[in-house]
Amino acid sequence: MGVAVDHRSFVITRDLPGSPVHAFRFWAEHALKRRWFSCHPDWDMLEDRFDFRRDGGETLRWRMPDGTEQAMLAHFL
Repeated sequence: MGVAVDHRSFVITRDLPGSPVHAFRFWAEHALKRRWFSCHPDWDMLEDRFDFRRDGGETLRWRMPDGTEQAMLAHFL
């Protein structure tokens, strides 16, 4: 029998050269997180909402140069 796979969630793991408190700031502070995620300067930002607290969320929508739109939605537990 095969192994069941649940594709509804995932975990991001990164090794960072700093303390956990320092690294956490880059997830919790809007301006710092945007610096980390700004790897496509030619994409137009269409929506940028960030509420980093329990039951808060994050919404990002971009338009690529070819007109394709990308979105990222998160719910903070």
